[in-house]
Parts: sequence; structure tokens; C-alpha cells
Amino acid sequence: MHRGMSIDKRAAQANNPVKGLKRLLSYLKPYRLQLVIVTVLVIISTGLNVLNPYLIGLTIDRALIQLDLRELLRMVIILLSNYLISWLLHVLYGQIMAETAQKAMRNMRQGLFDHMQKLSISYYDKQQAGDLLSRLTNDMDAINQLLSQNFTSFIQSFSSLVGTLIMMFALSLSLTLAALIVIPLSLVVTRLIMKRSRPAFQNLQKTLGDLNSLMEEDIGGQRVIIAYGQQGRSLVDFKVRNQTVKDAGIKANILAGLMPPIMGMLSNLDVIVVVGVGAYLLIQGIGNVTVGLITSFSEYTRRFGRPLNQIANLFNSVMAALAGAERIFEVLDTEPKIVDCEHSVHLDMIEGRVAFEDVSFGYDPDTRVLNNINFVAVPGKTIALVGPTGAGKTTIINLLSRFYDVDAGRILIDGNDLREVCQDDLRRQLGIVLQDTFLFADTVMENIRYGRLDATDEEVVQAAKLANAD
Repeated sequence: MHRGMSIDKRAAQANNPVKGLKRLLSYLKPYRLQLVIVTVLVIISTGLNVLNPYLIGLTIDRALIQLDLRELLRMVIILLSNYLISWLLHVLYGQIMAETAQKAMRNMRQGLFDHMQKLSISYYDKQQAGDLLSRLTNDMDAINQLLSQNFTSFIQSFSSLVGTLIMMFALSLSLTLAALIVIPLSLVVTRLIMKRSRPAFQNLQKTLGDLNSLMEEDIGGQRVIIAYGQQGRSLVDFKVRNQTVKDAGIKANILAGLMPPIMGMLSNLDVIVVVGVGAYLLIQGIGNVTVGLITSFSEYTRRFGRPLNQIANLFNSVMAALAGAERIFEVLDTEPKIVDCEHSVHLDMIEGRVAFEDVSFGYDPDTRVLNNINFVAVPGKTIALVGPTGAGKTTIINLLSRFYDVDAGRILIDGNDLREVCQDDLRRQLGIVLQDTFLFADTVMENIRYGRLDATDEEVVQAAKLANAD
């Protein structure tokens, strides 16, 4: 039976950024109330900011042109109050969003790590440790940037865009239509750049994972590298992969970096058009165009382009976050191959009778390591597996530990098919000395205790003496 998400389904999901973004934002669902509060505060803060150009225009028409100091003082107080309230709201929603984003990131990291603990040994055999670490670090950092900062920035930019557009239509229909001339061109440019930059960011995240894998491998194998004098080769390998990351980063950031200057140029062009049309209407006496209105509209036109520029600047982070999210979801969508059956057998005390009955197995479906193996090991007996390298000695232990399931035949433990025995019961009563020793960053005592965490200090010392490790 095929387990996990199919390759075609994963590919379809990877090529659909909307689905990836929805799944990513689903981690914010437990914090709906906080998001609603943040959204309301952002909209109010942005709305107050949107009023400022209009107030400046009124100040010019009512105070400066009329030379009215009393009106000037009143308008200045209103403007200062507006800016102060908007700033206070900005500080408040920033704090709420930072806390909410970190909680969501904690849940995502925990969910990924929890799932990785459930994956089978066969998965780790095919993965590079550095690449998996990159998903827990680099990819998570990219997502953190999106949730903690870009989320509120997008709401702010979008609400500013809508608010500015409303004010523009309310002040002058003719000037608004003039300002909207560049919008179709902006949409075309955005679509073209997005189409090319997203694959570039996906490639960048992949090359970062490859580089991390190399670093993890070289640092872990530094003793071997030095012993065989292969530092030069190690440097060359790192240089090649580091260069690949640099090239991928340059390509991705150049493509994404095209967006802000192009949008800025279009925004400046928009201002020129509005000022020109406004000045013409003022000189010709058409409509109720005033110097203050032109000033307000020039600022609104610039502000209309500003949220577009901000959204363009967010583009980099969004693409990096989506690329990272796809790599994380790829792990989350991988299901373990070794799982307990629905009615697994619980063995509180294993006696130790082991039988291999016509067992065949291969790590690769096309290459068999064991063929029709039969033997019985009875409790209390010591059995040695002897043979040349590659004969299958380690494979037999891997199968007995149920790191893998047999391709054919069966393994019995105390008369029970190993595939039907609860894994926790099996691992709890099975002592294994692995071929490659691994020590956790802790004391020797705690490393010995790792096999049974509830063991007393006296029991650990006794175990060390039995293993001649005292």
C-alpha cells in the first residue's frame, strides 16, 4: 500500500503558491482574535495617516493662502494629534503581532520536529542531515520574517491603497482617472517578475540546504579529513557549493530587486501626470481645483504608489517564505513507513525467542541483501553473526529492531509477527549497541541512562561496570 502524498500531488502543491500561502497562514488560525485586533488597529492607524494629505491641503487653502494664523495653529494641532495617535496604534499592533507570530512559529517548529521524530529510518537514510537542519533554521527564518513583519505590512499597504483611492475619488474624479493610467502597466510588470522570481527563490533555498549538508558533514568528519590530509579537497567542495549559493542568490535577488525601482519610476511618472493635469485645470478654471487640492492630490498620488512599492518590497520575503514553506510541508507530508498496526500486540515482558522465516529484504527494491534467511535464536543463548562486509549482519539487526520491514517472509518474536508488535514495547526491551557510536552533548552518565531514563544513578554505574566503561 502506498503511503504519504503522491509525487504528482506534491508537485501540484509546490506549483500553487496560493495553496502554499493558505496552508502557511493556517498556523495563525488559533490566534484569530489577536489577528482581528491587529487588523482593526492597522486600519485605524492607516486611516488616520490617509487623512493627513487632505489636512495639509486644507491648511494651504485656509491658512497659508488666506494668511490666517489662528486657522494655521488649529490645523497644526489637528495634524500633530493625528500623527501621535497613529504612531501609538502602530506601536500597539506591532507588539501584539510580534507575540502572535512567535507563538505560530513555535507551533510550526514543534510540529515539524514532532513529525520528524515519527519518520522511519529509511527516510533519514535518504536525506542529508544538513538539508534537514536547513529546513528547521533557514526556511523557518524566512517564514518568521513573513509572519512577524510582512503580515502587518501587507495589511497596512493594502488599507492605505484603498483609503488613498477613496480620498482621491472623493476629491477629484478627473485627477483620479489621470492617476490611474499607470495601473495596468504596474500589474503587467508585477506578473512578469513574479513568474520568473519564484522558481529562482525555490532554487536558492535548495542550494542553501545543500551547503548546510556539506558543512554538517565536514564538521562531523573533521577528524577524518585532517587524518587523511584532505583539507584542500574539503575547501574546494565548499567553494563550489558556496559559489552555487551565491549565483542562486544573485539571480533571485536581481529578479526580485527589479520590482521596487520599476514601481518607483511608475509612481513618479504618475505624480508628473497629476500635477500637469491639475495645473492645467487650475489655469483654465475648470472644476474646483485649488493649490491645496493639487498639493493634496500630489501626495495622494505618491502615496498611492507607495503601498504598491511596499508590496513590491514584500515580494522578496514572500517568495523566500513560500519556498521555505514548501520544503517544510514536504517533510510534514511524508508519512512514516514503519507504523503500528491497528490491533498491535503489547508485550510487557519479552522472553527473547526470535525466528527468521524465509526472510528476504533489500534497501533498494532492485537489489536484495537477504534472500530466504531462516534461523532461530532461543532465550539465554549467545549468537554471533559472522560474514564479510555487506553480507547482511547489520541488516538483520535493523530488521530485528524494526527499523525496516521485511520484503518477504516474517520475523517472529516470542511467536508474534514483529510487524504486529507495538514498537514502544519492542524498543523498550531491546538493547542495541550501534556500529557507529554517538554521544549526546551531556555527561557520560546521562548518555548511559539514555536507554532507560528512569534508571537510578546506582543502576547506571552498575551498567557501566558491566560494559567495562566505569
